[in-house]
Amino acid sequence: MDKYKIKKINFSIAQKLWEDSPNQNIFNNPNFISNFKGVEIFGAFKGEELLCCWPIMKSSKKKVTIPYFFYYLGPFWSKKIIDQPNHSWLPTSQNVYSKFIEFFKSKFLQFHFQMHYSLLDIRAFDWWDLKKKNRKFKIYPKYTACISDLLHTNTSQILSNYRYVRRYQLNKFKIYTNEIEEFEIKKKDLINCYHDFADANYSSSQKKDLNKMLGLIFDLAKKGFGKILSMREKKTKKIIYVNLVLFDKNSGHLIMNQAEEEWKRKGIITWGINYLLNKYKDQYNIFDFNGANSPQRGDDKHSYGAKEKLFFQIRYN
Repeated sequence: MDKYKIKKINFSIAQKLWEDSPNQNIFNNPNFISNFKGVEIFGAFKGEELLCCWPIMKSSKKKVTIPYFFYYLGPFWSKKIIDQPNHSWLPTSQNVYSKFIEFFKSKFLQFHFQMHYSLLDIRAFDWWDLKKKNRKFKIYPKYTACISDLLHTNTSQILSNYRYVRRYQLNKFKIYTNEIEEFEIKKKDLINCYHDFADANYSSSQKKDLNKMLGLIFDLAKKGFGKILSMREKKTKKIIYVNLVLFDKNSGHLIMNQAEEEWKRKGIITWGINYLLNKYKDQYNIFDFNGANSPQRGDDKHSYGAKEKLFFQIRYN
């Protein structure tokens, strides 16, 4: 008889485990992801005890994917299992992950997931087909940038962690603050700003999927899962800056942070990041820039004093 069983579970059961999980984040929060199409959650049980939950999002009947704007969509463990002695973690994690692999392999042709940065032991996936010539698992190291211990900082401490150029930009930007105002942006305008301010090109089908996902995230932020800061010129009412942050119990996750080109040169993005860190320093302990995987963007995010965090992106096909 198998020691561990994998079965589909409902969102409320998964939510109970998520609440105290050391691997919790907004992107595996059952209450949050239940709003998205194609989401299912599977649990690993030892007898009646739920050890680990693994949410997935299907892009088709036989494929599991990571959607636009998502990070760390993968397993989260019960605190009891994470807190067990180190000598017990390896056999427990190896056996549970192996059960998940066999289960997903029987259901899907491809599955794509990311491990939270608190879960760096990915040996189960590396070892699973170690002796096979055509290995199915592809493992990619990725990085995010996080400012931690926000709850223990004040405004001057936050500022002291910035690179000199950021402090210079903030000081210089003071002359522009009377020219701008905060306002409540509409969904269609936020989506338009994302494309107008971004430097990326998408195919028509990609753009359609991206817009749908961004629109849903906008709605969920308005329902309490996040906050949107939008700024415009007082005189012209032209939209010049938008950021969108999602929250879990301990962290803020930067989803969108974009500005009109002229105002970007003036330093409004630096002003916006500084605004966010000071606004949420008494509410959340971690500010996650969500990704630092290119030289320019990585350097930009670390210029605010963020520390790199390694996580893994894993594909099976």
